[in-house]
Amino acid sequence: MSMNLASLYRQAVFHPFNAVRQRWQARPVDAAATQSPPDAGERLERIAVYARAGYFNMGYTFEMFHVIGEIAPD
Repeated sequence: MSMNLASLYRQAVFHPFNAVRQRWQARPVDAAATQSPPDAGERLERIAVYARAGYFNMGYTFEMFHVIGEIAPD
């Protein structure tokens, strides 16, 4: 009986999510949505400017964490 109850509970909880997922997968794909937006070039250009300016430099991240190596006393 407990397995049957667990199965009924699972179906009751997840049925709305499964219905939404099936509707989402069955929707028609818009051709305009698959193409890149008109400002994609400008966005990539801004990312390149940030990269050249050192915004994505990970060297600063490692300097934030200090590891002190100590030899344990004998």
